[in-house]
Amino acid sequence: MEPKKSEKANLEKKSPMFLSLGFIIAMGAVLVAFEYKTEPDKDINKYVFDKGEIEDPLIIPPTDINPPPPPPEPKPVVFVETDEPIEDPDLDDFTIEIDETTIIDIPVSTEKPKDEKINNEVHDIVEESAHFPGGQEAWMKYLRNNLKYPSKARRMGIEGRVYVQFIVDKTGKLTNIKVVKPIGGGLDEEALRVIKNAPKWNPGKQRGREVRQRMTIPVFFKLQ
Repeated sequence: MEPKKSEKANLEKKSPMFLSLGFIIAMGAVLVAFEYKTEPDKDINKYVFDKGEIEDPLIIPPTDINPPPPPPEPKPVVFVETDEPIEDPDLDDFTIEIDETTIIDIPVSTEKPKDEKINNEVHDIVEESAHFPGGQEAWMKYLRNNLKYPSKARRMGIEGRVYVQFIVDKTGKLTNIKVVKPIGGGLDEEALRVIKNAPKWNPGKQRGREVRQRMTIPVFFKLQ
């Protein structure tokens, strides 16, 4: 036989009441939370310092650093005067006595002057350059009267400058004649022929003496 529960101990009948009571308490807590007000702003004046004179900040002066000691003064040089003569053994060799009858011999060099060596050298630049008798105009006239345009160069239409180099010796004769910049077509040979047949030049001079001089001149060919 199953025991019967007591009506007082049966909580199922009171559960609706407890549920309603829980809702009421929760709603009350929500209303209280919404109605809660924060405290009013506090007066900050009591936290502000009273107006008055502001003291100047304390300035700490820098620590003095002792400068290095000055350098020692140089010792003075003391000169001692004395009546005793200063002896110098080397001065005796240069001491000579000269009177009205003394004759001084001046040594004369017996070496040969270097001008002879200069005259035998071949110079490129001298004080007075070698030149054709009568000057540049006379030289150009000599070339115009003696140059013949080679037929080969004329057919091929070759023209230009042929550079010829030679040495004018101390007598004015032209030696060591050669072409240093050819252009071909028979013009090089014609330039050599005319210069080899040229009369003597006036030689170059260095220190007033004739010297050998190397020269390079252009011979110009142009078709008419």
